[in-house]
Amino acid sequence: QTRQNELYLKDSSMKEMMTSMVMQALGSPLEKVNGFARVNNAAATYDGLIDAIAAKETCKDVLKEAGWSEFEDFEKVCFDPSDRASACGFITNPDRHNMYKMFFVRSVKTNEDGVKNISEESYGLLKELRGMLGISEEEGLG
Repeated sequence: QTRQNELYLKDSSMKEMMTSMVMQALGSPLEKVNGFARVNNAAATYDGLIDAIAAKETCKDVLKEAGWSEFEDFEKVCFDPSDRASACGFITNPDRHNMYKMFFVRSVKTNEDGVKNISEESYGLLKELRGMLGISEEEGLG
């Protein structure tokens, strides 16, 4: 706050700057992952999305710790697919669904009886990913 005042930065300017930094920090990994998904590299897509989820959680924690109440509804603020400036808004709907599908398929595991299932941990990651890619639960199940 002191440094902000020294630089004559208004709260509105700081919010715009923080929003831009967050969008860059979260959009860049998604852009990279989208490149992997477009060439059907499922392993790199899965690993990249795991990293993107971790980066999102880190950003979310830092903003919360810093008291940025503007980011309380983090997914809504940062991952609006209809907003081209959001962290996922530059990725087309088919590309976002393709990334999700690759992640979903790699999350399904077959047990020793041949039954396919998704662990609770994977289900939680899928939920996080739906929020990041702007995919509804209904779309995610389809």
